[in-house]
Amino acid sequence: MATTTFIPVEEYLHTSYSPDVDYVDGATKERHVGTRPHAALQMLLAAIFHANRRAWGYFALTEQ
Repeated sequence: MATTTFIPVEEYLHTSYSPDVDYVDGATKERHVGTRPHAALQMLLAAIFHANRRAWGYFALTEQ
């Protein structure tokens, strides 16, 4: 059975973690960094929006 070590929020805020982690309910949790297929789809959609930005009246940014 896995155990969870709870840490105070102040300790989390003053500590550097590598790889980066999130603070969830008093404990650290590994941060999801995405996958290659997700990044490729995101790039494709951004390219489509960029190519049609004037016609559609939109300006799209990823990860903003």
